[in-house]
Amino acid sequence: MSDESTSSHYGWIAVWACVAAGIAGFLLTGWSERIGPYEMTAVPEFPAIDYRQRWKDGEEGFREVLSQFFIERSELELLNRLDTSVHDAGLISSLMRLAEDGDAVAARLVGCCILYRDGVVPGAGEWLYRSALLGDTEAEFLISELVLMGGLPDFDCDEIIRMLSWAVAAESANARELMASVRLDEGNSVEARMLMEAAADQGSRDGIYQLGLFSANGIGGVKDPVNAARWFRIAAERGNSAAMYSYGRCLESGYGIGISFSQACRWNRCAAAYGYAAATAWCRSRGIDPAAVMPGQKG
Repeated sequence: MSDESTSSHYGWIAVWACVAAGIAGFLLTGWSERIGPYEMTAVPEFPAIDYRQRWKDGEEGFREVLSQFFIERSELELLNRLDTSVHDAGLISSLMRLAEDGDAVAARLVGCCILYRDGVVPGAGEWLYRSALLGDTEAEFLISELVLMGGLPDFDCDEIIRMLSWAVAAESANARELMASVRLDEGNSVEARMLMEAAADQGSRDGIYQLGLFSANGIGGVKDPVNAARWFRIAAERGNSAAMYSYGRCLESGYGIGISFSQACRWNRCAAAYGYAAATAWCRSRGIDPAAVMPGQKG
């Protein structure tokens, strides 16, 4: 074959390759319209703070907490009563007697028994308040959260904030995050930032997520999209569903990180699997089944 015919042959190959690429591009355009056009979206907006109440987190493992308490106190009869219910009236009465003798942990557990049985009611608050006065750090945080964020009435907010400061001094990550929210409401963004950084340094996934919000909004510092996306990713990898959704939005729009629509889908599906409503809505608005698996992605 001559050099001239060889050149012509390769030239036609190049032409047909361009035609095929054009057809593929046209078809992919239709595909992207079905799942949401993949293009640079508007810069996402994030809330300044997104505090999630923690008191419900302890309900799932509360039986184990009670079991450990009874074992440490050698209260084997009470330990056996746990087989009936953590809300057994006799069990609560026994805890109350221990609390009356000055046992701070017992007082907190009475408050939690009432809290998990009846919700945010004054009776739960009274026992948590008593435990906090006896120096229980977890009770100091819980009563503060219930009053400041849960709407528990009939408590002096200034005194509750003092109790919260005791828990902060005891290096409670939850207390630091709550206090950061308080300080931000007071307009002290610098102290709020320091408290949130301390909570994140302790490994609190919620604190890490909140630090991403602070970075995105420039709270206590300059706006920093790169660090915001990084904090969202770290919190998302640790199981925070709000962070999964926020990181997905960063990936969709290229906010602080390179654009990747497939990864944006992945993280929003993860958040939807955790029951995060905004992520489910994000998927459905783009015609995406939140439970489906992307090609090449493990289920």
